[in-house]
Amino acid sequence: MRLTDADSAGLSRWRRRGFSRLLAASLLGIAGSLALPGAEVSRNEPSRPETSPASPVSRIGARTSYKIDVKLDPPRRELAGAEIIHFVNTSQVPVSSLRFHLYWNAFENAGSTFLREAPELVEKLGKNDGWGWCDIEDATLVESGIRLPVSYLHGPDAAPGDRTVAEVKLPGEIGPGQSADVRVVFTNRFPKGTPRCGVRGRFHAAAQWYPQLAVLGAREWTSRTFHRSTEFFADFADYDVSIDVPEEQIVAASGVPVDKEVRSWNGRKVARFKAENVHDFAWFSDPGFLVRNVHQSRGEGLPPMEIELFIQPEHDSQSGRYLSALQSAVQAFEKKLGAYPYPRLTAVDPRYLSEAGGMEYPTIISLGTTVDAPRGANHPETVTFHEFGHQYFYGLLANDETEEAWLDEGINTYLTGRLLREAYGPDHFRFELFGRTIAVRPLAIDYPEETSAPYFDEALSDPGSSPSYAFRNHASYRANSYHKTALALATVERHFGQAAMDKTLRAFVENFRYQHPKGTDFLDTLERNAGLPARNLFETIRGGDGIVDYAVTKCEASPSRKASGWEGEAGSRRTLLASRPSGFDSVVEVSRLGGISLPVEIEMVFADGTKIRRIWDGRDRWIRYTSEGASPIEHAHVDPDRKILVDVDQINNGRNARPHRRSAWCWSERLVLWIESAAELFSVLG
Repeated sequence: MRLTDADSAGLSRWRRRGFSRLLAASLLGIAGSLALPGAEVSRNEPSRPETSPASPVSRIGARTSYKIDVKLDPPRRELAGAEIIHFVNTSQVPVSSLRFHLYWNAFENAGSTFLREAPELVEKLGKNDGWGWCDIEDATLVESGIRLPVSYLHGPDAAPGDRTVAEVKLPGEIGPGQSADVRVVFTNRFPKGTPRCGVRGRFHAAAQWYPQLAVLGAREWTSRTFHRSTEFFADFADYDVSIDVPEEQIVAASGVPVDKEVRSWNGRKVARFKAENVHDFAWFSDPGFLVRNVHQSRGEGLPPMEIELFIQPEHDSQSGRYLSALQSAVQAFEKKLGAYPYPRLTAVDPRYLSEAGGMEYPTIISLGTTVDAPRGANHPETVTFHEFGHQYFYGLLANDETEEAWLDEGINTYLTGRLLREAYGPDHFRFELFGRTIAVRPLAIDYPEETSAPYFDEALSDPGSSPSYAFRNHASYRANSYHKTALALATVERHFGQAAMDKTLRAFVENFRYQHPKGTDFLDTLERNAGLPARNLFETIRGGDGIVDYAVTKCEASPSRKASGWEGEAGSRRTLLASRPSGFDSVVEVSRLGGISLPVEIEMVFADGTKIRRIWDGRDRWIRYTSEGASPIEHAHVDPDRKILVDVDQINNGRNARPHRRSAWCWSERLVLWIESAAELFSVLG
């Protein structure tokens, strides 16, 4: 059966034809009937996925859907759940098994791939029994009741005992365009002290919490083992999720709430949410949440969007900053990239030390701040802009983060920096003193030059083209995926203009939303909108194996040599008459010290104020410029307009022909300013 739409009529036709019964009967010789085996009374049983009302979200053909019912048991840190997955085979080949990600199994023991790459977490998890997991207890075909065997897959990059990828074997094949309903019963235990998910006191972060289908491409599954330095890859689907929690818990979740929370006589309640055309579903709960909301007006004839903030009580004084930043982020990104297509945005301020902050999920983001966040530092504004930006670069595009994390993290870091600078100006250096955060206003931190400084510490660790899971360590992964990519894009912008970059980013989002684009798709888009040289420049920087480092290694001037020696030929040779020098010989040498070569501009400044610029292709190891004239060379500078932001040593980019007092005075003045600022700070603190 080819399912062309997921509306109610289509589902009715699907039910009448009984695809699963026919499949089971033809392949196994048995006549199945719709029979859902009962589960424990503590479990919530999901019904068949319902159809959803019309939505402004674009629908692209038939789509998989999840109907999930889950129950939270806080004392045991347990989730007991069951999901019915309406799986649609959108590939070009028959499918005989389903693959699932069980991300929380990364935290079940020290032998997982994730914890082998993050040994610092093992002691923390063991100290307080912080281990967590996700167990599939049962898997069946819904209409036939046939039980499906579950096994675990280990790729070549996985630890032997890793259980983060599971395979569920089907009794037969599901052809292209066909579908089947599969019921999965699962039990989770929340980890403690782990990134993104877990429990802290009565705060719960349920991210990547359910058995989630891997991405089925045109001909095969993509189901990478969960690594320390990778995030996620999933396909677009519709979600209908009911969350049973103690009645004091306040729930924030992806999508939109459906009706009102249903309370029961035993001190519990059920919160239900629906989300359409998203590739994940996350939720958070905490009895202490305060809820603040605002309606965001939007252009382009779009209806207002509801923004809801779930904030910790100790941070309520910053609700205004949070909401203002959320509104500013929505306005800025929509102006650059087009409409955010969902009716609601939920933001969560996580519990202190929960390690759940600073993460993106479809239609919901987790942020983070401190009790005393100073106005001089763009925090929480920075994390708010960055995580909302991920609603485009990740949320709408859904690239494979396990292979090409730069495609969302790096591009988003670049654009976030630009938009933050436009909205708030530069950030400022901050530090902790006696438990308080202090912003040092004289020390501005610009985007993305200073904010991407961590790249330079790891510049030689790995080629930027490495897959996300294959970087040497987490620091190298972040340096290349986030910072190097952001600096490379900013370098392209400074060479080819901001307008070309704006066209590229908007076209990329508009043409590839819901499409799982690859790096080559972005490069093609960059070439179409900024030109082939822009593409070549970006590819050379981001994917290069080496560093960029150009230096002025010589800048000298000397009086022109007086005439001496002989001239002429045999029979007419004569002695040159000595004469006093009438000018200066100037020499400038520029060297390429790094392995990556780029075209660079060189500026030479002479004592009379004359400036000469030359373009060097940068391929050789060095180049020498000489000149004779009445005025000596005074200063030489490579990349004088600072277009190449990935140059690892900016100090060696310039050289004076002779020591210059001005440089010494400049540093002296800056040192005095720092001392005065520190003295003023301590006088205020008493």
